[in-house]
Amino acid sequence: MAETYFVARDEQQIGPFTAEELLRAIREERYQPDDLLWQDSFGDWRPLGQVSPFKEQFGNPDPVELNPKREQPKPPPAPTAPAVTQLPPTGPSREGELIRPGDSGNALTQRRPFVRYAARMIDMGLFFFIVIPVARELGLPMSSNATVLLQLLALALLVPVEALVLARFGTTPGKAFMRMQVVRDDGQRLDLATAMSRSTKVWLLGWGLGLPLISLVTLIISFAKLTGEGKTAWDSQCGTRVLHQPIGFGRGLLAVVLIFFLMGSSLGGMVEQASRFGG
Repeated sequence: MAETYFVARDEQQIGPFTAEELLRAIREERYQPDDLLWQDSFGDWRPLGQVSPFKEQFGNPDPVELNPKREQPKPPPAPTAPAVTQLPPTGPSREGELIRPGDSGNALTQRRPFVRYAARMIDMGLFFFIVIPVARELGLPMSSNATVLLQLLALALLVPVEALVLARFGTTPGKAFMRMQVVRDDGQRLDLATAMSRSTKVWLLGWGLGLPLISLVTLIISFAKLTGEGKTAWDSQCGTRVLHQPIGFGRGLLAVVLIFFLMGSSLGGMVEQASRFGG
């Protein structure tokens, strides 16, 4: 069966295309290398200028030949499929949201606050799991008051660490486990400055510096903005987006277990040290 392609531009999905149709459209200068491409065998969006044979067609007036072994007869178009020249909306897409071809109103979208929250909790749990024993070995006080301050400090230290990891890998351990990726609006990986800006805004606007009452308010506001507008404040301000893949029930259940284990281990150790300090 011939592979089909879609192009995303200005929050709209264009297609489906065959390879020949898309190559012809590129020769006619209807698309640019930074437009996002969906290819069935990839399972995600990639810049058009990075995928063969389409990248070879940019700036080339002559048709690029396809591998004869991979050519398949063009299947008849589905009755409801949009014409190549049409620009249909991407289903339930709103500002800031890019949905994979085939997604419907109740299917996978970018409005997945609980998946994003789980990924964040895994990252925080891993970081606390490492930081708390180090702080204990350094002889830092572990009284009840000091424990709260240590949590706030650890949350602040997570900002540059997360930024470095995002700039290098495009994801974090928690996001990778939840099958998430953070990219710029053009589909490119975040540079360090953008990643640092985004992580700082998440710390301020999403978690309210970790202060108990403030963080509750900021989390509620962020939840409402993401579910209502399709994009958080920090992603809108930084020109970034979060891409999701399906996680399945098993992975979701394992994420809950992992969060309880990591947070329970790190915070439980802090409580134990605080009781010894006070005793």
